[in-house]
Amino acid sequence: MRRPDASVLLVDDDPGSLMALEALLQDLNLDLVKANSGEEALRHVLDQEFALILLDAKMPGMDGFQTARLIRQRRRSYHTPIIFLTGNRLDEISIFKGYEAGAVDYMVKPVVPEVLRSKTLVFVDLYRKNAEIKRHREQLRQAARASQRRFYDLVQGLDAIVWEAEAVDHQFSFVSQQAEAIIGYPVHNWTENTNFRTTIIYPEDRARAVQFYQEAVSFHEGREIVYRVVTAGGEIIWVRDHVRVVRNAEGRPEQLRGVMVDVTSHKNAEEHLAKLAHHDSLTGLPNRYLLKIRLDAIISGWSKETNHLAAVLFLDLDGFKSINDTLGHDIGDIVLQTVGRRLQHCIREHDMAARLGGDEFITIIDRITSREEAALVADKIRHQIALPIVTEGHGLQVTCSMGVSFFPGDGVNAESLLKNADMAMYSAKQQGKNNYLFYREEMRHATAKRRSGT
Repeated sequence: MRRPDASVLLVDDDPGSLMALEALLQDLNLDLVKANSGEEALRHVLDQEFALILLDAKMPGMDGFQTARLIRQRRRSYHTPIIFLTGNRLDEISIFKGYEAGAVDYMVKPVVPEVLRSKTLVFVDLYRKNAEIKRHREQLRQAARASQRRFYDLVQGLDAIVWEAEAVDHQFSFVSQQAEAIIGYPVHNWTENTNFRTTIIYPEDRARAVQFYQEAVSFHEGREIVYRVVTAGGEIIWVRDHVRVVRNAEGRPEQLRGVMVDVTSHKNAEEHLAKLAHHDSLTGLPNRYLLKIRLDAIISGWSKETNHLAAVLFLDLDGFKSINDTLGHDIGDIVLQTVGRRLQHCIREHDMAARLGGDEFITIIDRITSREEAALVADKIRHQIALPIVTEGHGLQVTCSMGVSFFPGDGVNAESLLKNADMAMYSAKQQGKNNYLFYREEMRHATAKRRSGT
């Protein structure tokens, strides 16, 4: 096995949790460093660089939030991604507190092994790619110090576009051959057309990028910008351009020099990470986090003048546990993925289907004028879910029970709307399954009576 080229810091005051994390990640060819307190973690951060920090949020003494803030105060570790681990779900205030401290994600213990490993590998891959870019830059600096000729010879072999331009009119005086390999246009297009760079920038990024280059002559140190360009073949790619100013003996800017790297794979990895954080990994549907954001937006944007309703459909599969028990979780996962796709086909583009977990799904139907419209969607969903599912030689048929709550009327916030739709779904199951019920106030009393045992 090759020597690990990336380190991950595991921080938890519970030795058992540290051992569990180490066991889950030990075969990923990583240097796993353990710390049982915030103070010990800071000592490790002073000594070495980490691709990722898995940090327990709740620790005696210096907790995870304090530790993260101190890590962020160091320039070397400012950009090190931190994933908070917590033994229970935090409230919204604590979550935002974590993000302000520098967290990029939260995971609830016990963590799902596949999710932890996947997220760890995404950050390690980003770390390795950034290290590669740094190595490219160092190669460029060494070549420039040796001689201008050696510099030009070297940059032609780098997987990056190296360029020079006049400080006054930004006319390119040199562009490496990688420009043609990466973006597709011949080098002479760059050097003969003063406005060539502007023409290939993606329209939505153009104003921002043009302003960056216009202000570049005032830079006193190297700066970077990331934007999209349109290649000669019509493909849209992301590039990162690191630009610095070359000044004469009097301090006046004479040239701009830059190194432009294709970072499309990096951006795709970042988007994948964002999707992992806000979407269900099995079905690809939005998770509870995005669901709450959507409900909050509907509630805050509602006005009496529109007279519109929004419906929350709480869906639970009937007898799903028996599928997992008799046919296995692989078949169960296929059923859940199929249900997710069918839900999306039943709703409009501005509606939302989400998965809460297990076999529970939520559908939000926005901007309807009557309860009958929600009933039509519920019927459509019920019939679509009940269609046969054929997989791996098994012919399956599942049904669902649904509860429906409406805004305004059945709840003033996301929590109450979901809770009331859940109660209605439970009542639908009690009445025979494979049907749906609208929430009614007496369901609350029945639920309270059932819980009290009277």
